[in-house]
This record gives sequence, structure tokens and C-alpha cells, in this order.
Amino acid sequence: EFQSHEQEFDCLRSVEISEKIKKICWLSQPCSGKYLLSTNDKTIKLWKIYQKEVKVVEEIDSQQQQLSPSRSPSSPYPQSSSSSSFSSSTSTSSVHFPKLIPIQTETVTKPKAIFANAHPQFPIHSISPSSDGETFISADTSRILLWNVNYSSLATEIVYFSAEETDEEIRTAIFHPKNCSQFAFGTDCGFVNICDLRKRLNCNSPTHCFKYEEPSRTIFTDILASISDIKWSPTNDRQL
Repeated sequence: EFQSHEQEFDCLRSVEISEKIKKICWLSQPCSGKYLLSTNDKTIKLWKIYQKEVKVVEEIDSQQQQLSPSRSPSSPYPQSSSSSSFSSSTSTSSVHFPKLIPIQTETVTKPKAIFANAHPQFPIHSISPSSDGETFISADTSRILLWNVNYSSLATEIVYFSAEETDEEIRTAIFHPKNCSQFAFGTDCGFVNICDLRKRLNCNSPTHCFKYEEPSRTIFTDILASISDIKWSPTNDRQL
């Protein structure tokens, strides 16, 4: 257990930013350790979680005496006679080197990157990592951003819903589990959009669009049609 976010205050808008975690997800990378993405309403953080051995220095016996060359009473220098010389076997066996002894293994969390100031108007509700282990998307109600874990200050806008042009809002977004160029997002109007970054970077016009039409409309149709979450099938990556 560790503290990912703390309560902050936005001086420009005079509002408090809660430390409440909105979303967490694992980031797959080939290096050692595990990487975790976590976000509150405004800030995304990348954490490295790994195991570390705690070691201590071995205690040395205080009664052990350190050997030194014999000196003559009248001379401050060591005697040059053969009796005063040390054999290699005696000197190496008498010297004691301290050792590092592992006593326990503990879990360490280390912050690797902070992705901030990219969603100033609306709170973040979705983050999803790509299968390439280097990119991920974050989404609020009006836009979706594409990030690279190596460049925390740079984000690319790939979906944007202007409030002047449409009243449709983004509710959820998720990357394809195997194809790093495809992602899907759902809206409050009941649309599920599948986009391919290989075809275009601006994905306001999706590659495929689906909507479930109810046979009869009621006063609750618009509320029930809103997409709250999307998941790809774990057994078939062509189903969601």
C-alpha cells in the first residue's frame, strides 16, 4: 500500500483537486519490475513497483586483532629481516572483510513520471495502456489524448468533441488488447466508436460506429443508452 495522489488546490480556478483515485491500470514493459498508471481528476502518475533486498553489514568481532609489521625499538620503520615479513598465507587468512547479509525483501514503489495539466476543463474518467508498452490514452468528457511514457510533457489530441458543435460526451475509452493502433470509446448517446490510428490521427470520424437501438422509446431511453464502460473479450479480440 502506498500514497499515489495527495489533495491539491488549483489556484487559477480556486477549486480543490481531490486525491481520490479514478482509475488504475498495469503497463506492460519488458524490463524488470511492474509499472502502474494511476490517475485522479487531473493528474496521471506512472509508478514502478519492484522487490528489493534489504542488506546489513556483518558484525566484526571486536576482540579480533589486526596484524601489523614488527618494528624495532630504536627505528620507526619495519625491520628488513626475514623474520619480520609476513607470509601470504598468514596475511590473507588473518584479514577479515565485512560482508553484506540480506535480512528481508520489501516492496518498493518509485515514481517514474507525472502527466499533468492536459485536462484543465473536465475531470479524467478513463486511462488505458497500449499493447506496445510505451503509449496510453486518457479521456475526459470532451477529448481523448495520446501519451508516450517517455515524454510526460507532450500529449496528442486524437478525439475532440466541441460543446458548440455537439452535445455528445465521451464516457469511456480503452485500447485494443493486442493491436496498439486501435482503440474504442463510448458516448452518452449510446455510440461505440472503433478508431484506427494507422488511418488517421484525428479520430473524430471513427473507422466503425455501432449503436444499440431499442424497439420502443421511453423517457429513460437516453439515460439507459449511455455507454458507461467497454471491455474487449479476453477470448476473442474481435468482440467487445
